[in-house]
Amino acid sequence: MPCIETRNRQQTTLLPNKLDNYITKENPTRIINAFVTLQRTFLQTVFIMLNLFMEVS
Repeated sequence: MPCIETRNRQQTTLLPNKLDNYITKENPTRIINAFVTLQRTFLQTVFIMLNLFMEVS
């Protein structure tokens, strides 16, 4: 009987570690993610500027 090659049974995960591995480059989810990231960056910048303004005042 021939030897059957299998995958490593010591594997700790069955799925890739990142969700990005499942989302194609053309998926609309990427646009939503970019928008949310942009908004978060903008709000963080405004928050930092307000804190700096409050320290100077």
